[in-house]
Amino acid sequence: MLAYTAHAEHSTDEPPSFAVAGADDAIAPPAAMHHRIEAQRRIDIAVEFLRFGSIGHGFCNCVGTSAEGRIVDSFLFWENVVYDKRLR
Repeated sequence: MLAYTAHAEHSTDEPPSFAVAGADDAIAPPAAMHHRIEAQRRIDIAVEFLRFGSIGHGFCNCVGTSAEGRIVDSFLFWENVVYDKRLR
């Protein structure tokens, strides 16, 4: 899980990524995360990117924010990725 990062590097050896960012993050702008996610998609890495409104940097527990419940979303993503790999 990638959370509010501007880390731009990627490779074909990366695992699937579930990424989250706050729309108002001034430290790690969501546009940077978006570029990374698009690059991962171009090299066929399973990825999901959720961008939450009205949140800045560091919304870890998410309670009372637009990101509340993202933990469940991440579990569902990983469940689907693992399940899909078993079918291949």
